[in-house]
Amino acid sequence: MKADIFLKYINRYKYTILISLFVLINFVTLNNVPWGDDYPFVFESYIKNAPSPFSFWNPYSDYFKSWPVAYSFLWSLLQLFDSNVFYFRASNLIIHIFNSVLVYRLTSDVFKISDERKRFIITALFMFHPISLGTINWIFQIKTLLSLFFGLLTIICINQIPNQPKKASIKSIVFFFLAINAKIAVVLLPIYLFYRRNIFKNKKHFIILFLIFSSISSYYGLINIKGINAIWEERKNIEKSIIEYSDIGKENNTIEAVNERVQSQNDTKTLTDEIKRSFDSFKLQILKPQHFAEKGLISLFTLGRYITHSFGFNIFSIVYEKNSESLYAITIFSYSIITFITLWILFYSRYIEPLILCLCFYIPISGLFYVPYMKISYISDHWFYLALPFLLICIVKVFPKKLTYILLIVIMAQSVYSTTQFSTSEKAIAHSLKYYNNTFVKEYFIKVSMHLEDYKSAYDYTVQISNDYSIKKDEIINAKFVINAFYNKNKRLWFDTKDFVALRYSEGNLVEMENILSKSLPYEHEQEKKLLNHLIKLSLNVFSDDMEQDILNNLTIGTKPSHKKN
Repeated sequence: MKADIFLKYINRYKYTILISLFVLINFVTLNNVPWGDDYPFVFESYIKNAPSPFSFWNPYSDYFKSWPVAYSFLWSLLQLFDSNVFYFRASNLIIHIFNSVLVYRLTSDVFKISDERKRFIITALFMFHPISLGTINWIFQIKTLLSLFFGLLTIICINQIPNQPKKASIKSIVFFFLAINAKIAVVLLPIYLFYRRNIFKNKKHFIILFLIFSSISSYYGLINIKGINAIWEERKNIEKSIIEYSDIGKENNTIEAVNERVQSQNDTKTLTDEIKRSFDSFKLQILKPQHFAEKGLISLFTLGRYITHSFGFNIFSIVYEKNSESLYAITIFSYSIITFITLWILFYSRYIEPLILCLCFYIPISGLFYVPYMKISYISDHWFYLALPFLLICIVKVFPKKLTYILLIVIMAQSVYSTTQFSTSEKAIAHSLKYYNNTFVKEYFIKVSMHLEDYKSAYDYTVQISNDYSIKKDEIINAKFVINAFYNKNKRLWFDTKDFVALRYSEGNLVEMENILSKSLPYEHEQEKKLLNHLIKLSLNVFSDDMEQDILNNLTIGTKPSHKKN
């Protein structure tokens, strides 16, 4: 009798228990040191210096961003909590809980799933899934969480149009506008609106709403490409085949590339010009048949990977293998087969609506279009966060009940295991290095080590990265110099300074670095000072071409001058 009463209360409060358990499991990760893009785009960015959150919305403002909803939210958190990471991750956690509640509502209101057990399993799977865990822990991915939040509200409002034509239409426009300004990944939602066109009693009503949605998508899609084009290196990367992403950066240090980059930085273009260039970039990605075929093949591979991740068959990590390790024929073929089998099963079941939404959220990050992070890896779990709930709905709806119970057990176990690996940022990064050994994750280690004041480890990682890459990365040259000049001051300081000076000279901003360079050297040295002064004068167009060439030779092939310490 008592057992029956106990089970009755568990059943009544199962969602409260679910949320409480989720918060309890993830609480240990909330105060970890930031990693990934959290430093350059949040805590070390100029977001906090904006005069107001509205500055990110003005296309003519210096603070204008492609995703102003996310940046406005981050600005507010920085004003309230400064750099206290606990509150940032707690905000991500809360938004994810709201997203899980909206997913539950979708299962009943939109997809008409009457079985309460299935609705509970879908909600639990999405809430606890390791893909969600990685998204929550990556502070900057608040943009992804907010985009799904407003995207789900958009979908709900679209399906309310038959009962509330005017009110639901206005709300769907507002929520879609907010969703696309949180992250561009919802750009294909007008396709879902077109799929649901039969719910409209008035054809004219549908056409007007569809045109509004399409206009918003087109404009902000071009604005997003504008943001990518603002960085010279990224503008060049758009022109490449996706298979060449592994080689990105190797040609960026040539004299021709440096001159083109400097000229690009000095160009002044109107907003209209930049939008036009964005449209040209978009056409470039579409109209190259060979590149598009390669991207299609990679898209089949990445979808297969995300399908296996969704089933829990994966060692979850903050960074996955580098691109070159994904391009084996057997790897591409195997995951493409998984994609075809899964899509065939789902299409055969005729449960199409959540599959369409899954693909709408997946295609923008599939590899068909340039995504800057794909220079590092074709796979990143947070990209699939928006598509995940719809794939889970398909799985639970179509697959046998016993399989869904097994899936729930697997995902819960994976969630607990992944949380232990995310218990500290150092442990999460070490876990990623152990299983995938992507050199890029060592850059995360540099930031974490600096935060923990372990400067020796931070410097050692810069040396490892320099040895791993076939080119000298600008940010690693900067990091090596700063760490060595201000903290370690070891015997390699001269070589680090030489690389740093050469980099700053090529960028044309050596004058601003004079005081830093003068103070950083631990001893007086006339030859270094003389070389530095020559370079500063050269940057001001004072010296002759012969002198410039002589100094460039010293920077690029010169050896450490002989001298004695004072």
